[in-house]
Amino acid sequence: MSDQGNGQSIALGDGRRLGFAEYGDLDGLPVFHFHGSAGSRLDRPGRAETLQEAGVRFISVERPGHGLSDFLPKRRLVDWPADVSQLADWLRLDNFYVEGHSAGGPYALACARYLPDGSGRSHWYQALLQ
Repeated sequence: MSDQGNGQSIALGDGRRLGFAEYGDLDGLPVFHFHGSAGSRLDRPGRAETLQEAGVRFISVERPGHGLSDFLPKRRLVDWPADVSQLADWLRLDNFYVEGHSAGGPYALACARYLPDGSGRSHWYQALLQ
C-alpha cells in the first residue's frame, strides 16, 4: 500500500468529517496513530516501506479541527474514543492498537480507558506511548 491513501476522510454519525491516512500493509496489524500538537494525518514513522516490511497498517488520524477533520465545538478528550470507534467500524477492523505521540498520548489513553468498558464490542486495545 505504501502511502497512497494519505487524504481520506469519513462522515461521522453527527455529520462531521474525520480525516486520516493509511501507510504500510493493508493486511497488517492495524495501529491508529494520534499526532502531536503540530502534527497531522501525514505523520508516519520513517519510510512507508518500513511499515510494509514490518506488516503494520499505520492509520494516522486527525483530531477535530486539524487537517481534514471538522471542528467539534466544546470538544472533550473523552469524546475522541467514539470517533475512533466509528473509523474502526468503517475500516472493518475488529482489533487494533492505538498509540499517541506527544499531545496525542492522552488520546491514546482515552481510547484504552473508554472503549473496552463502554463499547460492548469485541475489540482489544493497547495504548503504546512514545
